[in-house]
Amino acid sequence: MRKTGTVVSVRGDMIEVRFERPEACAKCGACGEGRKTCTTLTLRAQAQVGDEVVVELPEGRVAQASMLAYTVPLVFLVAGLLVAGPVQRALGLSIPQDLFAVALGLLGLCVSLLILRAVEPRIRRRRGWQPQVVSVTRKSS
Repeated sequence: MRKTGTVVSVRGDMIEVRFERPEACAKCGACGEGRKTCTTLTLRAQAQVGDEVVVELPEGRVAQASMLAYTVPLVFLVAGLLVAGPVQRALGLSIPQDLFAVALGLLGLCVSLLILRAVEPRIRRRRGWQPQVVSVTRKSS
């Protein structure tokens, strides 16, 4: 996946790139209704403020990252819901089963987010997971 953005700040060898929302999704509103930009990203590259850069993330990585971000929490949420009944019976708890199931489901969701947060730095260091600047077009002076 390739996206073109504009360098909005430079700190040493790190640049912050702002990506404009494509016209095709102007009416979607997912990026925040009325906002012109969708996101900014900090990358290691040599560029100046105002330069246009092309950033690339391999297509397979986008799908894998989405799967991690959505599937892992969902699995932990469902697992929490499914084990609630047996755990409640084993512990002999007298609280309503639905309430206990929701509590364990949310606990599972929180645990999954903590796990993802813990492994995220290791994933970032792996080659191919970080977006890379593939070209820089200098601003006209």
